[in-house]
Amino acid sequence: MLIHCTKLACKRLKISPPVIEKEYNPIHSWRLHVVEQGRQRVLVFMNDATRYCVALKGIKAKDWPKLSRLFIERLREVMLADQIVPDVVDHYLSISGEIEYYRNNDKKMTSWLNKTCESVCYGYQYRDNDISLSLYACHFLAGTKGEKYWEPSEKFREYIGAEPPRVKLIRPDFSGQLFFPPTK
Repeated sequence: MLIHCTKLACKRLKISPPVIEKEYNPIHSWRLHVVEQGRQRVLVFMNDATRYCVALKGIKAKDWPKLSRLFIERLREVMLADQIVPDVVDHYLSISGEIEYYRNNDKKMTSWLNKTCESVCYGYQYRDNDISLSLYACHFLAGTKGEKYWEPSEKFREYIGAEPPRVKLIRPDFSGQLFFPPTK
């Protein structure tokens, strides 16, 4: 699994990673940025292929050395909370491999990451934990001008071969509530 860090993330991690020069599968590649909300830091991970988002709130200095483990744990929890079958989650994490850090050098991906960070910031004040904040950001429509828009969670499911959820969650509103469709 590849993680492309922004300058701020590299500074916080105290690493100086190289720029990636090999071909890679974008479904196993993530972007990392650090957003500061007041005195708290939120780490935003975004998948390159789908813009699927994982947010880590309230990371302290002592947590930075174990960031790889924290990310894998939180990714697993977010995928399970997004109603992805545990077998599919395990398969995705097993074929992704070990985490390798690289420096971010793609302007298009940086702009996508900025939009994902905006959606995380919108939900920050209404969410009390990382999982609900991540799911909130994953249900914001994404796309570029001239393309069809999509929900990152649906596109991520499509890429990893997961079935659609049994209960379809409708996009969250700004009050922080997720709405379920009316039952017949």
